[in-house]
Amino acid sequence: MNKTFNATPQGTSLDRRFTLILVEGIGVVIAISLIFVLERVLGVMAARPTRIAIAFPLFFIPFTLFCLAWGRRGHLHSAIRLYIWVNFAAIALAILVFGGVRSSAWILFFWTVAVAEALIGPVFALGISGLVMGFFLLLFILQMTGWFTPLMTLGPEVRDFEYIAFTLLMIVSTVGL
Repeated sequence: MNKTFNATPQGTSLDRRFTLILVEGIGVVIAISLIFVLERVLGVMAARPTRIAIAFPLFFIPFTLFCLAWGRRGHLHSAIRLYIWVNFAAIALAILVFGGVRSSAWILFFWTVAVAEALIGPVFALGISGLVMGFFLLLFILQMTGWFTPLMTLGPEVRDFEYIAFTLLMIVSTVGL
């Protein structure tokens, strides 16, 4: 057994924790989708960016169910790692699309780090945190030198609304972990 998973003596306990986190994760992505819908209803975000933004969290509902099924079929550790890495990649892609270093999606990495810590351990979570910081620094340098420009830049009212909404969501969801 991989040493990073030894924090839990019984596989069933880890399986139960993974299931609960995935159920909570579905709630998180539904809440994120509702935030985007609310922005559209309030008129602070145009239709096209709203549709693109909603696609990111809605992708996670079938993906989360796949990870749950795969984990229950005897591939728990692989399903956990897949969930964490795809989550990391999806948030990174959302950041690249929506605002780069000024994206409100940065706060969503709290979920990835919290899940990594809860399911694998603090050393793995620290590694994920280091990757987030490295990604930020690289993107900051690329944006400041003009080598990278985000595909969509959202206005300050959208960013402010999302920062507050995403921060509250991450506080509530990570405390739940």
